[in-house]
Amino acid sequence: MKKLTCPMCGVGTLLKGGNAFVCTHAPDLEHICQFRLYKTYFDHTLTDDEVEALITTGATDIISGLKKKDGTPFSAALALNKETGGVSPKMEDRFLESACPRCGGRVKIISKGYACEKYFVEKDAEKCPVFIATTIAGRTIDPAEAEELLRDKKTDILDGFTSSAGKDFMARLVLTEDGKVEFDSNICACPKCGQGNIRGGGKTYYCSNYKGDDKCEFFIWKQINGKNVTPGMVTELCSNRSTKVMKGFKTKEGQAIERALAIMPDWSVKAI
Repeated sequence: MKKLTCPMCGVGTLLKGGNAFVCTHAPDLEHICQFRLYKTYFDHTLTDDEVEALITTGATDIISGLKKKDGTPFSAALALNKETGGVSPKMEDRFLESACPRCGGRVKIISKGYACEKYFVEKDAEKCPVFIATTIAGRTIDPAEAEELLRDKKTDILDGFTSSAGKDFMARLVLTEDGKVEFDSNICACPKCGQGNIRGGGKTYYCSNYKGDDKCEFFIWKQINGKNVTPGMVTELCSNRSTKVMKGFKTKEGQAIERALAIMPDWSVKAI
């Protein structure tokens, strides 16, 4: 590595030590340059080229494989504060492909979610409220799902949500006209009572009209004969009283078979 001048004092040169690069400028005991650049930051050992970039330009290129304290990997440039000698990550601005449906601005990917670039504007008249949290009801919302929500103003039915009472549920996310994200748990109309809607719970799809004197007890297991039942299958089943023949079912002995789902006269659902 070539000879580098200390970016803090501008006089001394950097000396490579055991775990850091230190400035050699020390004219006397009372005037010792305190600059110190460690060899490792965020679990990444700096290369000679990265050290040179930090000292001469103040920042590196984007580095992949950096790690937070909890071990979470991330990518960022490292930036040097020449006054204090501190090194910190400089995140590269990243945006989703879909524009904000409310104002047309770019939607920025941040640590806590996906926010319209005008979400950060201080003036209320220019501020846009569109923000999609990374975690909603205990479930991580990935970029593809955020793109779908921005583009269509709703997602498909998603599973993995957990209510405040600790119960698992399925729902689609809906983006309202005022930029809020809300749940829509309804998959389709109940074929039995015609009054409730089919929703997804922990182990079953059930009718929302399950309480009261006229409660409806119609339900569909989420797994039937070894096959996971998707919301799309539920919609087809409830609309037509049966689905097309599908692969993925198994006998009790584990043999793969093809079956259709059908609603029986007693309103039970079976693979036939």
